[in-house]
Amino acid sequence: MASTVVTKLKSGLTTPADEVEVTFGLKLSAEAGVVFSSVGSEVTFEVKLKWGGDS
Repeated sequence: MASTVVTKLKSGLTTPADEVEVTFGLKLSAEAGVVFSSVGSEVTFEVKLKWGGDS
């Protein structure tokens, strides 16, 4: 998944970033009675792009 995100970011930028940082989060939840009545999940990600100036 990380590779797909980075590839799409690189192809969509006119000026490539010097650094790309992707942070993923995963949240799982379940409600239980006698058996599991529902199960859910949530995936989030944060993207940081950095450009350095020409030295």
